[in-house]
Amino acid sequence: MTDFCNKAYFTVFTGKDEQFYFNLKAPNHEIILQSEGYKSKQGAINGVESVHKNCVVDANYDKKIAKNGEWYFVLKAQNREIIGVSETYSSKRAMLDGVEDVKKYGISKIINGTDKTLYEIIINGIVHFVKPGNWLGVEILKLGGFIGPRFCLFLLNPSGHRKEIRQNESVEIKNCSNFQVIRND
Repeated sequence: MTDFCNKAYFTVFTGKDEQFYFNLKAPNHEIILQSEGYKSKQGAINGVESVHKNCVVDANYDKKIAKNGEWYFVLKAQNREIIGVSETYSSKRAMLDGVEDVKKYGISKIINGTDKTLYEIIINGIVHFVKPGNWLGVEILKLGGFIGPRFCLFLLNPSGHRKEIRQNESVEIKNCSNFQVIRND
């Protein structure tokens, strides 16, 4: 089973201008993507989720040359709004390697920073950030977009075994909890 909690991570923080930002950091702790400012922490977290959704699509990257002649890229959402901007690179090849790093690390990473109480959970392969604690099965299903009695929720453990969680049953959320949802009809 894939280790969803590898060493690359996002940081969410408050800037000097009192706005919230996120950075995507590679395993060597270098920033590979940084956001623009958001008015709320939730806005920055939504920006992280936008990275998850948009980072794997080549067409979402605009490759550019700065005034000083160095290369950089901009990650954009499907609606063409800017999600994040890279650092500058001395060569086009290094910039393209940076794009590949964002594709590799931007899919499912933990948030590590000012709000260490947010946990990463995975529902059918999609990452969500939630507050720790006890959640009802129905709440987890809704978070994943599964509404109604025809869905079965399973908590997967690292060895691949699964435990069914009923919709009215409470489960303690831990960082990197992995859930599978199956239609039961």
